Amino acid sequence: MSYLSDSPTKATALVLFCILIVVGCSSSGNPTDQAEVNTTNHVNEVPNADLPSQNTTRVDFEITVPAYQSDALQLRVQWGEQDILASWVGDEQWIASGDFPTSTEGSLVVTFSDNNGAIPLGSFESIYSTGTNASELYQISADQFNTGRWDTDEDGTTNIDELIADTNPLLDEAQQLEVRESYVVTSLIPVSSYYEASISNARPYSFLIEDLPPVDASFYTDRRTHVVTIEIDDMGNGIFSDNYRFAGAADRDITIENQEGTRTNTGSSILWTGTYNRSNTGAGVSDDIEFSNETWSIDNTARKQSGSVIRQNNGNSSGSYEQELTYSLVGDRLEDSTNCQAITGTITDEITYTAFANGRPNAITSITKDSDDTYWTVEVASLEGDLLDKYLVISITPNFYCDMVDL
Repeated sequence: MSYLSDSPTKATALVLFCILIVVGCSSSGNPTDQAEVNTTNHVNEVPNADLPSQNTTRVDFEITVPAYQSDALQLRVQWGEQDILASWVGDEQWIASGDFPTSTEGSLVVTFSDNNGAIPLGSFESIYSTGTNASELYQISADQFNTGRWDTDEDGTTNIDELIADTNPLLDEAQQLEVRESYVVTSLIPVSSYYEASISNARPYSFLIEDLPPVDASFYTDRRTHVVTIEIDDMGNGIFSDNYRFAGAADRDITIENQEGTRTNTGSSILWTGTYNRSNTGAGVSDDIEFSNETWSIDNTARKQSGSVIRQNNGNSSGSYEQELTYSLVGDRLEDSTNCQAITGTITDEITYTAFANGRPNAITSITKDSDDTYWTVEVASLEGDLLDKYLVISITPNFYCDMVDL
């Protein structure tokens, strides 16, 4: 009789023992196979426990902010209940990271500030929805920041632009500045009036004057020469020339005044370029000007004029100086006048004294007025950029000549 048949209980125990051995052998594979699954899902192996599902996403932000330098900058990232301070990497680059709920939508607000958050410079807002990935990358560029909405003192200049210009974004300087009557722009008259006002409205137009000294005039008598030539074609293009010379007896005192200009009708504007030169040997003075100006018609009454002047003035009582003037003005035509009164625009006037400064500094004066400004703002700075004076004026004088024929 066999051993198994003699003891059914022992046979059953033997079968169970073999089954346990087989089960044990089938679950003893390489332990690293299960570890790879855990790493992929960011879940650690927990024996005899169900694996939890992933419910957060790691979001990394790479952010480029608008260019501005300060030791107190701050960048804050807010989404739902998350409020993260970003870290500066270098230049305009910042980074931030946070664990966000997966498959969730929320309002993302990124705020760029100075003074440790007290002065907002720009912001980015968007609806952001997380996915189901373990990690995500979110990038924001500098041009996506809205800087225009941040003007704390409501003076028309954004906070970031004021800080770059070294003005206070929390204070409307216009409410604190002295208001003066007017600002006189020297050199504006000769470049905007004399040449155009000296020609006729007729097209074509020719004019000639020759005032010459008598042929028998003695060297020891006063002699005067004055020649004016104007030639304008039927399109309004041409030249203007006015040359004057006065020589005293024996040439002891010679005065020369020459004015040359070229007029061009571009089809949409009238352009003048030219020179003005005046000198007197007796007084030892001279004034040399090179100029250009261009005038456009905006409507029946409004005109725009832009121009530049380079001037060297020597020996006058007002001082010897070099001047560079540029301007772009919009003005309204004055009633019964050939002039326009400037209402908006910009003027930059740089003067360097070469003699007889009488305490006046070399300076660059900037004059500006926008359409929504009440006054013109005048800023006087040294050639090195230091602010010397700042104030407001009601008007700019003189008015500029704007009655251009052919417009």
